[in-house]
Amino acid sequence: MEKPIKVLVIIFILAIPSWLGFVHVKRWHKAQLTAATQQTENDCLGVVADLETRISLLQEELTAHRAVTPTPETMSTIFGENTPPLSWEAGEVDCDETNRRVMALFSYMDEQKYLPAHDMDMPFHGFFNQMTIVLSTKAPLLTGELEDILSLLRNVTHFYRILGKNRLKLMKEIVVNETEIIEPAFAILFNWATTCPDQYTASGASLIREDLYNYAGYFLNTLGGRSYLLRRESKIRILVSYYSILILDIANDEKLNRVGIDIRPHIDFLFYDIINQTGWMYKEQYLSELAALRGKYQY
Repeated sequence: MEKPIKVLVIIFILAIPSWLGFVHVKRWHKAQLTAATQQTENDCLGVVADLETRISLLQEELTAHRAVTPTPETMSTIFGENTPPLSWEAGEVDCDETNRRVMALFSYMDEQKYLPAHDMDMPFHGFFNQMTIVLSTKAPLLTGELEDILSLLRNVTHFYRILGKNRLKLMKEIVVNETEIIEPAFAILFNWATTCPDQYTASGASLIREDLYNYAGYFLNTLGGRSYLLRRESKIRILVSYYSILILDIANDEKLNRVGIDIRPHIDFLFYDIINQTGWMYKEQYLSELAALRGKYQY
């Protein structure tokens, strides 16, 4: 009788650690399960918050896209007619009309009081000419920027060094405030500088073909220029790239591409970049011209 009791006592004693271990493991498992559940909930909340942020940004972007195309009234007020032509062929551009539109654009800028707000006592036309003089006399490096760190730093900070903080701040303000007329303004200024050189230089502007080539090559073919564009808003980046390609195409036609910049990869990249854009005034014209350039350079 005593022997079975002893056996039961021994079994009971041996079972206690197992039972305690089981309880401990169960509690540990429950704690782990609770922690995992909480982590999953936190992750889900994070994903939801991220999605809400993205949706909000997309809504803002959609609103912005809907608002960037100028109304006919705005175009008429600034340029004198609804839609300035995009053509830059010599036989298709009325240079007198282009010059009138540029002067109308400068007058519009004067009416907005941008220069007085930045303590600049001059008309916008004078400011524009001043900018072209500075840009033409202090060109960026097209080659050799990677030979030493100083050359690279000078190229990366080119505009800040030569134009200064105040001018850059002013230009940024104009780009932000005048987003809806950026496309026609670029088109008119490009026609003016490349197709109407007599009116362009007679007005006092100093960026001649060689200067335009230098800056087009800088934006497309140097680390300093590309890094500058990557820091800009997408519309400015795309427009500067687009007109840089057109300038380099002109340089090829006139045998002025002294550095031998290959624009073919830039044409392809920009073509697909523009395809993904919405709310652009001249999107179809940009794509048509880039497609023509792809055919011209045979690929």
